[in-house]
Amino acid sequence: MHACGHDGHTAILLSVSKWLSENPELVKNNIRLIFQSSEEASPSGAQKLVREGVLEGVDEIYGIHLMSSLALGKIGFAVGASRASCNDFDITIEGVGGHAGQPHLAVDPVYVATHLIQAFQSIISRNLSPQEAGVISIGSLQAGNSYNVIPSEVKLQGTMRAMTYEAADLLQSKTRQLTEMLCASFGAKGHYEYIEGTIPLYNHPEACEFAQNVIEETFGADTFVPVEPSTGAEDFSYYLKETRGAFIDVGMQSEKSQYPHHHPRFDIDEEAIPTAIELMIQIALKA
Repeated sequence: MHACGHDGHTAILLSVSKWLSENPELVKNNIRLIFQSSEEASPSGAQKLVREGVLEGVDEIYGIHLMSSLALGKIGFAVGASRASCNDFDITIEGVGGHAGQPHLAVDPVYVATHLIQAFQSIISRNLSPQEAGVISIGSLQAGNSYNVIPSEVKLQGTMRAMTYEAADLLQSKTRQLTEMLCASFGAKGHYEYIEGTIPLYNHPEACEFAQNVIEETFGADTFVPVEPSTGAEDFSYYLKETRGAFIDVGMQSEKSQYPHHHPRFDIDEEAIPTAIELMIQIALKA
């Protein structure tokens, strides 16, 4: 279960498409509607669409996301850096298996893995600028299956988040370097596989100013709220790398929608859908 609100997004864009097709005399620009394709795959659907020319002739682009962390009736975004990059890694640590009672005759990859996981956090605290945001998290650690056997290998899986290209490159290079050098220092071998994911999302200031004006003119000045940048990832970033635009959060936090995205009890509040439809229509008419 994905549980992120994309069914609501599909309903929103279909409704916008219906309205625009029924009111062509009100539309002064050529409008292209893009449904989100295969966001969580790598490479993502947005990358493929960009390669196939979906943005050819496009001057500006705007997207929305229903957000359970933003109150129903509120709309907002972060200007500039808004969403983080998301890149993953697979690590295999090869040691020498043995009896748990004779660790001196083995090279314990579990022990090496604990040091490596700790060392990764030094990248955040000692290599990344305090003005930058970055996250390295281990999501999976698989080792042996016995009480008294030191396994011959350990497998780790993790993710890295950063708000800039430079920080993302730093996290990649340092995690690879630490894997190879730290494992070698213990007599083990570290194998690092980098899995490219999503680039940082940057909201263009001019587009943000336009979008905020539309929001306040359409729904009232108290509707817009500044939103903190998020370490969540979003492949709309590939569109904003190519052309000016903004990615906008539409609030739906309510009694019905109080669980975060991807939670097993996540649900959208359909009352947010008409707001999102009206917002996208007004952006299309006023751009």
